[in-house]
Amino acid sequence: MDNAQQTTCRLCGGSKRLSQKGILVIYLLPHIVWVFFMVVAAVLGIVHSRYWFIIAGAAYIVPLVQADLRLLLYPVAAVASLFGAKVNCPKCEPHGGVFRRF
Repeated sequence: MDNAQQTTCRLCGGSKRLSQKGILVIYLLPHIVWVFFMVVAAVLGIVHSRYWFIIAGAAYIVPLVQADLRLLLYPVAAVASLFGAKVNCPKCEPHGGVFRRF
């Protein structure tokens, strides 16, 4: 066996099933800048002016406009994993869907 086959996936540990940490890394961390803008704008909307909520909404929409739905799928995958659904690791199962059947 070569070295590439012996290394385990750092997201799922070779189980082909994501944990909460793996879900966070795959779905939320690529958009950390937009999440930061959403949180800051929401806090400023509460403290300063309600118009900051428009910026928070725009920070949520920008990744969706770029056709990257991972920010939208994060809450679905995280909550489903808490209730027992098995979430596929996209690095180990690149041709599968989000959830495992078996």
